[in-house]
Amino acid sequence: RTGYVVPVMGGRLTGTITAGGQPVAFDGGSGYHDHNWGFWEGVSWQWGQAHQGDLSVLYGRVFAPADAADADRIPAFVGVLGADGPLGYATSVVITETNDAAGQPQTITVRGRGPAVDVTLRFDVESAETTRMAEGPLGNDLDFLQMRGAYQVTGRAGSRDIDFTAPGAAETFGVVRLALWRGKGIVGLALFHRVSHRAAEPDRGPAQYRHDRPQQEARRYESP
Repeated sequence: RTGYVVPVMGGRLTGTITAGGQPVAFDGGSGYHDHNWGFWEGVSWQWGQAHQGDLSVLYGRVFAPADAADADRIPAFVGVLGADGPLGYATSVVITETNDAAGQPQTITVRGRGPAVDVTLRFDVESAETTRMAEGPLGNDLDFLQMRGAYQVTGRAGSRDIDFTAPGAAETFGVVRLALWRGKGIVGLALFHRVSHRAAEPDRGPAQYRHDRPQQEARRYESP
């Protein structure tokens, strides 16, 4: 069996992490907790979360291996939680990831619309950590990007108007490209992160991984 659950979309942190011999206190911070289990080999995803006051917003989409499930039949989602429980969710979702000329993620825009939700999230990336996923239980020959940044969230959920800015996190997958150049007697190497998924397009078939040359690009996913 395979599953994913979010027991805490937004909570208050207490505690300390020691890194390099230096303690870092997290008392009074905002926290989030999810958990997945089961078979995740070859799986990738888009995910992000923001929390402000009594509101928590979560978006995501899972890309299963082609031999396990049709990716176009697994929609993205956006959910909004208030102090008294869920305010609404949407599965009509557009996720657009924009990279710079070197392929580094810069912004992610998410638009979710449903009967009780109409929200737009803009995530500006401040830093990113990259993990190679070529081996291990999640091996899929892609790079796993974990990003920190700031969200701007606007729209409506239930009867509430939403307009806030807050720190948050996001995750996505990409590929690494290795470029070699020569100039002034120097041979150099550069690594470029590229996006790993594309939306289904009528002339190109179902959504799939792709390896493109590094350039400024927006990746767009729209729920089927």
